[in-house]
Amino acid sequence: MSGYTRALPPQPSGLSRLPCPQRLAALVLLFCTLLALGLPVPAGAGEAVAPPLPPGPACGDFLAMAGRKPDVLEFLGCEPGRDARFPVLAARYRVRGADAALVEDVLRRESGMRPLVYVCCRWEMEKNGQGRFGFRRPGLSRPAAQADGGLLGTCRVRMGSGDTEYYERSEWLLIPWFYVTVLLDLKRP
Repeated sequence: MSGYTRALPPQPSGLSRLPCPQRLAALVLLFCTLLALGLPVPAGAGEAVAPPLPPGPACGDFLAMAGRKPDVLEFLGCEPGRDARFPVLAARYRVRGADAALVEDVLRRESGMRPLVYVCCRWEMEKNGQGRFGFRRPGLSRPAAQADGGLLGTCRVRMGSGDTEYYERSEWLLIPWFYVTVLLDLKRP
């Protein structure tokens, strides 16, 4: 033995041992795992991080806050979401079929929503039939809200039933539930 040790060339470690396509697949898998676990994904991993929404309205019972909610309408909850390509806060409600005509009348009067029509297998709004109303900070009149920026956005109102075999308005009391969705549009600066 001569006392010499032969140095081995450095071996790649970790992901660098994998060929390029497999490296990419491993990174995509890691990214998807982080998303699935709900862990924060570092900025720059994937696409750009959207700027935070400006301070504005919080999710809640928009019809009650606006003083437009019939007593028979049950608030189910509110969550942020998207409608088409715009961010919204979506408040969801339900009403028993026996009280649906009352709720429809109130929403038509308060928001300009069109009457429901039976299409195929459910009651729904006709095209462009959703209602709208301005949503302002509680306690502000319309002129005051417009003058000081208290107008928080526009709410869009939708109503319909799930699939049903009852196609006459007189049969609404046989339909277990009708559903109302109020979408508050969130505009980004």
